[in-house]
Amino acid sequence: MMMFYFDLQTDGAVSKDTEGAELPDLDAARWEAKRAAREMAAAAVASGNEAPVDEIIITDGQGGVLATISLADMIPRKLRR
Repeated sequence: MMMFYFDLQTDGAVSKDTEGAELPDLDAARWEAKRAAREMAAAAVASGNEAPVDEIIITDGQGGVLATISLADMIPRKLRR
């Protein structure tokens, strides 16, 4: 198991995840980030408000960026028009 951190970026400002999550690998971390991004995007669409964050940045314990998940990418293309 490895520690992954899920930082939230909004308008260029980053809110650091200080707790992290222990997951088997980067694929599992990506799955978790995508799940969270879909939930946030769906809530924003349902409420008619802007999403609370732009991206979820997956980092390692030293702050190295492993992957970035955009909330906009979680909305199907046909619904973005």
